[in-house]
Order: sequence, then structure tokens, then C-alpha cells
Amino acid sequence: MRATLQRAPIRRRPVGGALLASGLLLSVTPAFAVNTETTLLVWASDAAHKAPDFLTVIDFDSGSPTYGKVLRTVPLTGPNAFGNEPHHVGISNDGRTVALGGLLSLLKGQDQVFFYDVTDPRNPAFLRSSNPPQASITDEFAAFSSGGFLVTFMGGANGAHPGRVVEYDANSNFVKAWPANPPLDGFNPHGLSVDEAHNLMLTSDFICPAHTLLIPGGGGVMMRGCIRVWDLAHRSVTRSITVGAPAQPAGTMDVQLIPNDPQLRALTAGMADGKLYLIDTQKGTAKAVFDFSALAAAGTPAMPQLLRVNKQGTRLFVTVNVPGKVAMLDISSPEQPKLLSVVELGPSAGPHYLRLSQDEKRLIVSDYFLVEDLAPAGVVNADGDHKIHVINVQDSSMDLDARFDVDFNRDISTGPARPHGLVPLPIAPVPTDVSFQVRVTRGGLRLDRTTGRFVQSVTLTNTGISPIAGPISLVLDSLSPNATLANQTGLTSATLPAGHAYRVVQPGVLPVGTSVSGTLEFTNSTQAAITYTTRVLTGPGDR
Repeated sequence: MRATLQRAPIRRRPVGGALLASGLLLSVTPAFAVNTETTLLVWASDAAHKAPDFLTVIDFDSGSPTYGKVLRTVPLTGPNAFGNEPHHVGISNDGRTVALGGLLSLLKGQDQVFFYDVTDPRNPAFLRSSNPPQASITDEFAAFSSGGFLVTFMGGANGAHPGRVVEYDANSNFVKAWPANPPLDGFNPHGLSVDEAHNLMLTSDFICPAHTLLIPGGGGVMMRGCIRVWDLAHRSVTRSITVGAPAQPAGTMDVQLIPNDPQLRALTAGMADGKLYLIDTQKGTAKAVFDFSALAAAGTPAMPQLLRVNKQGTRLFVTVNVPGKVAMLDISSPEQPKLLSVVELGPSAGPHYLRLSQDEKRLIVSDYFLVEDLAPAGVVNADGDHKIHVINVQDSSMDLDARFDVDFNRDISTGPARPHGLVPLPIAPVPTDVSFQVRVTRGGLRLDRTTGRFVQSVTLTNTGISPIAGPISLVLDSLSPNATLANQTGLTSATLPAGHAYRVVQPGVLPVGTSVSGTLEFTNSTQAAITYTTRVLTGPGDR
């Protein structure tokens, strides 16, 4: 069956009762580099709804003889184990916690978010689950630099608008559902993109979930087309940007801020109108800059869904659910994106979720969107072939990795399954680069005549909007060759550049607006000037 979203006539009246359906530039940069990902976790459900929902552990080490093989599955247990419709996933900034969303958990009145300890990536351990108040239809996750998550929920308590953005702390505890007073004009947040450095968050309204269910007042598709601009620190919506024609909403499933863009712009795609839009978050405008109709098949319009942008902000990756393609665009000039490469997976593939590896050389894609066949059923029937693909990424081209062959209809012991959210993980957790929210103040160098070392005081100040979890390390990059950091804690090995000296300055949390001071001691072989640049890393693990 070809993956399609079956559209019924749009009804504009509100829906009460039960529910539906659902789709990060985070300035935090996990420093995966040397310690590359070797394990892939996939959140999935049994297609027949007879076995529990589960995490799948897959060998992602391209040098392994079992590369692309399912190693084990980890099923949910207890009263929340069945019927969640596994959807998106999040990974904490320290790489130790995975958060899993149940899109349709509300239909059974059960917990909607599941947290796992993935310190040992191949043996995920269940931590806890959560059923936040005032929120349902779990969707996208964004991790905070200080730990914890923000999560979009497209629906309110009954699955209809207004939805919420829910906050969890570093211990996976529910904090609050935001905003305190949500918009009443179709607020159904799906996509999520966060830039802590600029106090900016975006969400994208996609669809009214409850309206898609076969319940009184339902049975249709009420699309949305709106990007919400947030003041991140105050968790409040400051601007709403209409996307597409107001009378025919674009269906803005996802939104991604463009890294390194001085104008703080973003990109979103209209699933309903097949266009890519450039969002100016400061001016409040949306402009169509690319038409996906170039990727349509005969009699089948192109249906773009999720987006990912590389760290440089020059490449955009898009799953085109119908007719089964993955596209890469050059967005170095965001006003004029250029199509660079297309991987065709087949008209029945149904690609939806995607994620880049940390080195951005591999793009992982899952073939399944949503089939509303739980009770009550709904009008969304967008299945796929249930495969996981790895796509090799070059600067201007992509090609399918034929060695990676994972089919959830074939490879799961309990029978055909539906894979959705996924995340690749390294052998061990690695630190996060938080240089963007730390001001490093250096004192003058002085010679300690007792030790013969040059001594310098350094002060680190948290200028961000969230606490920074420890231990906090100051890395000295480009240290002049005449100098050696004599009191170093160690050398970087899990991050690039490797082999650079660092010192732990703060073992614990650094609250917002506070400072911590430390002392650097150098030996100087030539008495020439000592120069270096700094990088601030936080979290557990090797540097």
C-alpha cells in the first residue's frame, strides 16, 4: 500500500472527548567526534498490536561483521506496554538518557513519555514514565544544555487544541506545561527548534489531533499552518507567523532554525502545499523559496515531512513521504535553495523520521509515518515498508548504504513491526560544548618563582538562561608550542581536536549568572608569549 494521508472534508468545529495524530537547532552541541556512534536505537510497535511496544538495538558500527543487524529488543513492561503508537525520540545533552514519545497513549489513558538510561547503549534500562497534565499526543524533543527536555504535545488533555510544550528537568521529572495561557487559534505544536544562545524557540502547528479520529465531530483533517516564536527564558509565545494561504493551511509539520544564520531565520515545509518556506523570526514573515513538486510522481503530489539541517547551516535534508524520496538541498543561500541530490526509496517506502550522525556522514531514515488503527480508529493511513535506511552523505550527493539492511517486517522476532523514532549512540557518553553560554575571563600571567611556573587565574561565568551541569572543563586549544599546561586534568580524547590539555574548573552545577574561578599553571620553555583559545565542555565522560 502506498503511504498516503487520506483527507476527508475539513470541518472547522471544535472536538471534545478523545483524540489523534501527529512530526531541533539546539545550540547545545554534543561533542561526539572521536567516539563515533556504534549503536542505533529504534522505537517501534508491533504491527498487530499483540506484542508490547519496544526499543530495538541495532549494530551501527560500519566496521563490525554484524553491521545492520538487530541485536536485541527491549520491550516495555507493565500497564503502559501496549498501544502507545511509538513516535519521536530525544537524547539528553550528556547522551545518558533517551526519551520516547507515545503519540496515541492518550487513547488508553496511560503514560505518554518513557525514559531510559542508555549509559550502556546496547543495554537500555527503563527509568520511569510520565503522563503530564494538560497535554497529549507526544511529538518532538529538544534537550537542554543543563539537562532535561522540552517536548511538544499537539493536543491538550482531551487531544484537541490547544496543545502544550512540556518541560522535564535533568532527572526526568515533570516541571510544567507551557505556555501558561496558550493561544486559542489552533495551537497544535508539532515541530520544535531551540537556540539557547539567542533565547529563541520555535514550534510549528501541524494538525488538530482529535479531529482525525472517528468520533463525534471528527473524521476529518484540520490542517494548521503557523510558526510560533517563543521567548525561551519566559516560555512564552511572542509572535505567530502564518505559513501559506490562511484559507488552505500549509500543514507545517516541522521547523528548523538555520545554524549560524545572523538573521535567526528558519525553514519549514508545507506537507499540504508541497512548498519550503523561509521563516524570518525577527520580521515575522514566511516566504515560499522551493517547490517540492519537482519530486512528485505521476498523479502523486510530493509530501515533504521532517527536516534536518547540518551544523554549518548549509545543507537541508527532507523526507518526502510521498512518493518515497529523501532530498538534500543546498541552503547556503536560504532565499534560493538548490536541490543537490535525491535518494529514491520507492513509492511504497513511506520515509518519515530522519536523523544525521554526529559526523554528518550518515543519514538514518525510518519508513513509517502513522496508521490510526487503534480504538478509536482514525482517518490517517500513512504506512510504509517498515525499513531502516542508512544514506551516505557527501558534500553534494547522497547514496544508499546497501550493506545496512534492516527490515522490521522480517527482522523482529514477534512479527512485523512499525519503526519510527531513532537515535545513534556512541560507545560511551561524551561531553557537551557550552562555550556559547560561558564568558571566560583571563587574568594576567605571573611567574611563581618558587615553582618556576607561570600562573594565570581564569573565571567562567554562566551568561546563559539555564544552569550548566558539571563537571565543567576548560579546554585550551591552539596552545602556543612553547607552553605546557602543567596542572592539566588530562588531554581531550573523545572530542575533536584531540590531544589538547584541559582542566576541570567546576565539579558541580554552575547556576545562571554565577561565576567560578580557577588557576592555570604553565611551564614555558622559551619565555615567549603564551597564547591559546578556549572551549568549555560539560557533562560526564572523557574529554
